[in-house]
Amino acid sequence: MDLYPQDAELNWGPRCYSAGIERRLAEAIAVLPTGRAAAQVSRMGAVTAGKRQGEETAEAYAVDFEGLYAFRRPEPCPDGWAVLITCDGSAFTVLPSALRAATAKAAAARAKAKEEEGWPEDPTDLRKSKKRTAELAAVADIPPAPRAAGDILTALFPARPAGSGEEAKPEPGPKAQGKTLFASVRRPAAEVIADAFAEAHRRDPEHKRPWIAVIDGNCHQIETAERLAGEYGVQVTILIDVIHVRQYL
Repeated sequence: MDLYPQDAELNWGPRCYSAGIERRLAEAIAVLPTGRAAAQVSRMGAVTAGKRQGEETAEAYAVDFEGLYAFRRPEPCPDGWAVLITCDGSAFTVLPSALRAATAKAAAARAKAKEEEGWPEDPTDLRKSKKRTAELAAVADIPPAPRAAGDILTALFPARPAGSGEEAKPEPGPKAQGKTLFASVRRPAAEVIADAFAEAHRRDPEHKRPWIAVIDGNCHQIETAERLAGEYGVQVTILIDVIHVRQYL
């Protein structure tokens, strides 16, 4: 049996990296693919991190995901603050055995049609046959921040007024507070969105605050939000995130 007493003195974790290296690796994986994140951390120091080690680190750091938000439950907000619910999907490539049942069935049907007809698969369909979608939903408190349409457009597309060398300064927008995130690749999207509605109801049980749902146009998400709003007996204003979906137009 191999023993490394100095590992304890160096505060090395079970994956043989120091706490600082593991944190740096976890932060990089949050914004980059695992392989690129490991390469970036490796370039920053004397320790070489591999892709597999990066995956193990990410898994270890995400294990208390739900407990973190349970510990950080936001305090009640004034009635004038809006309750914001957002939901979105993120697809990534998985092994055939990890596909959802409906995706695997569709992939098998496409493969059979390709074999019988001899036509190559459409690239878009091919990507769908290899991916599984994780559902993400978030809840936040939004303080009032009155703005005109011009303020919003100027914030999105800064412009310089004629005869001025400075950019126009729009009224500042609201800053989301008390964010709580729900995410799962195993559970159906409707269950994740239901968790977000349950959290929104916890924050505003008497439904005195305005509820807003921001969705990118996904029909299933919209239908789920409308169904849950009816079950909770609350009026929810659904906003379609046009900026998000314009890339598909």
